[in-house]
Amino acid sequence: MEQAFSIGLLIIAVIFSEICYGYFNKIPLAFYQIAMGLLLALLPAYHHYQLNPDIFMFAIIAPLLFNEGQTTSRSRLKHGLLSTLSLAVGLVLISVLVTGFSIHAIYPALALPLAFMISSIVTPTDATAVSSVTKKLPVPEQAMSLLKNESLFNDASGIVAFNVSLSAFLSGNFSPANGAGEFLLNFFGGLASGLIMGYLIVFLRMIVYQKVMDNPTLNVSIQWVTPFAVYFVAETFHVSGILAVVAAGIVHGMERDQLRLISTRIQVVETSLWTILTNLLNGFVFVLMGVTLPTVIGDLQIRHLETVSRMILFALIIYVLMTLIRFIWARFFVQLPLLNLSKSKTAALIAVCGVHGTITLSIAFSIPLTTHAGTAFPMRNDLIFIATVVILLSLIVPLATIGMLLPETNDKSDIDLVSLRNRMLDYSINHLRESAEPSTERQLVVETLYQLKAIRVDIDQEKVEQLFQDARRVEEEAIKQAEKDGLVTKKEQILYEHFLMLGRGRPRQNLLYSMWLHFKMRFLFFIQRVRIKRIHQHTSQFENKKKARHVIERRKRIMHRLEQIGYQAVSDFLREQDTAQKDDEVNIVLRHYDERHRRINASEKKKELQSNLFIQAFQTQYEYIQKKLADKKISPRDAKKLGEQISYDEMVYMQNDDF
Repeated sequence: MEQAFSIGLLIIAVIFSEICYGYFNKIPLAFYQIAMGLLLALLPAYHHYQLNPDIFMFAIIAPLLFNEGQTTSRSRLKHGLLSTLSLAVGLVLISVLVTGFSIHAIYPALALPLAFMISSIVTPTDATAVSSVTKKLPVPEQAMSLLKNESLFNDASGIVAFNVSLSAFLSGNFSPANGAGEFLLNFFGGLASGLIMGYLIVFLRMIVYQKVMDNPTLNVSIQWVTPFAVYFVAETFHVSGILAVVAAGIVHGMERDQLRLISTRIQVVETSLWTILTNLLNGFVFVLMGVTLPTVIGDLQIRHLETVSRMILFALIIYVLMTLIRFIWARFFVQLPLLNLSKSKTAALIAVCGVHGTITLSIAFSIPLTTHAGTAFPMRNDLIFIATVVILLSLIVPLATIGMLLPETNDKSDIDLVSLRNRMLDYSINHLRESAEPSTERQLVVETLYQLKAIRVDIDQEKVEQLFQDARRVEEEAIKQAEKDGLVTKKEQILYEHFLMLGRGRPRQNLLYSMWLHFKMRFLFFIQRVRIKRIHQHTSQFENKKKARHVIERRKRIMHRLEQIGYQAVSDFLREQDTAQKDDEVNIVLRHYDERHRRINASEKKKELQSNLFIQAFQTQYEYIQKKLADKKISPRDAKKLGEQISYDEMVYMQNDDF
């Protein structure tokens, strides 16, 4: 129970670091996660905290690499296959051998197998960490593709090299030649076993889908079990379980991209759940790094074998040496992408973008606590500390160097935002047609999305904000005047002002904050249903249920009459503001009130269905922007503009009409 509680706190720390990053994203997310871990280390429960090393390979690395495999672009991988294998296999072998022998020569007290272990630990690169570091930098897409492909396979290569070195150390028998042969056997044996098992599981999913069709629970459960089953079987046959997981992931990606076996509904569920899982696992490892760092440093100081400053210097030497090897290998042994850079600068870019992250840290934590003889594993904390410092260096150095390697660019986008927005709307329309049942409400939402194509992208948000404020003021004044004229009571006026407060719309300034509207509207719709249910439950208190229904209907008629007064006043005001050329800013606000007026007179069932369809439509638009942004097909500035446009559309169609 205590272990479960401690893991739960680590997960909470991951979530909180994501929140901090959302407010201030100029600092890479990994640093927030490490900081949260350091804070947790202050609690007594996390003093000298250790997690079972066996958990990392099986429960953390396997699902992470499986997801990387299934989300990797097959066409991108195919076109850069030779360069990818050169970096993921050739560079890994050379880096481990050269760095291992160099470390042993510098520090003879470190046994040669242990030297190869630390070399293997710091070899894998992390594409997610690269993307986090370079988020604000215009790294060319071709370079990022090569780095992502490399990280997919050199993760597994590094783990295989680590396992070979670990086996050599525990057995006491090590030969570089035999080690290289065992590495290749594990590498290609793991790939072969993963491909076979991947296709078998895909075949099983085909049979399941044909029998039970659209069942997300069953299909997603099979997919979630896949990386663990593949890893276990491969390790049973003494080949690389990690590479088997990668190969099985690629096969599952081919299923989704080419065979189209699974429905859109199941694909949406799969994507969402895997995104949540991988984000949690990545963050979990970095938080754990922060938690264990004080213990590791304290152990180094107590033992007096090596001071902390000496270990930092040692890690710096390893980082510089491996970066230099990457540069030489990329410069002379890799077919580099054609960029607007010299070959040397391109090689330097590939070298410094060799950022280490979750996999490196996970391998370090997977070092056994004890040897076969039951004694404490020698220098375990030393190796973890060195790996930690190398990771931090690899995160910091690119921030200072990448900008100098890339040519100067301005932030102006050459993308046609109108065309991009239309493609986004088409994507949303197609998704609705595939996932929602045909209905009058679905047709209305689809037609609305088509009409949105006519709205400009470069909306003056300050003008829209001012118009909303003016319209609200006009409506409030109209209701107050009606109260003075005796058309409504004071109680009705206060009730309607409460309705206006809940329904207030306001433009959002960023994409992240805009998505809050989904949760707000879901909550308001829930409250509305609860109120209606409560009213019906209390009808038994009336002697006559017909009288209770009469009270409800009377209240609705009063509110409809008040809304008609406010709507007419605002419509007259906005039409006076409209110019001959029909300003889109005025039309946005006018459509907001037209839509509210129409919804208020619709039935509850139709309103709820339509609201759910709009939520689904806007969510797919956000997903479209995020995908394009992650693939660097659009700039952050363009993503912000499109996000603001969605925000305006939400103000129009995602409204609270709870009386």
